[in-house]
Amino acid sequence: MDRKRRTYAFMRMSLLLFAVPLLISPGYAFASGAGNEMTMVLYELPGVATLSSPSPRDGMSFSFIGSYQTAARHYNGNTVGIEFTAVCSSSGFFTVQLVRGGQVIGSAWAKTNGFSNVVWNNVGSGTYFFRMYCSLNETITLSNVVMYSW
Repeated sequence: MDRKRRTYAFMRMSLLLFAVPLLISPGYAFASGAGNEMTMVLYELPGVATLSSPSPRDGMSFSFIGSYQTAARHYNGNTVGIEFTAVCSSSGFFTVQLVRGGQVIGSAWAKTNGFSNVVWNNVGSGTYFFRMYCSLNETITLSNVVMYSW
């Protein structure tokens, strides 16, 4: 394979390896090329949270009996929180945990009925998920779920 074809093949592979993930990232990428050269400029747009794996969309609803765990997400800020409105046929509380790397960072109580906002301060950026536990043998429905950091 001559040099020009090798360069073209490398450029195509580079685009697949580097540009495609950028298309699905929360940043902005600009690429231009002429001949055998390519210039790529990357701009990272500021964001509150970066989704790193499928997870409930902010504002969606889900139900659970006993326990529930969200998918892991990467959060950029030092404070991580979750808020929601809960509905359950029984009154009481359930546990919400913030977990990073298999370690529970913190636990808090949330109401089985009504609005709850749970925040952990000074935890640092990283990949976290939320785990909910309830000893009631009842369905708890969470709506308007928002997971965030700043």
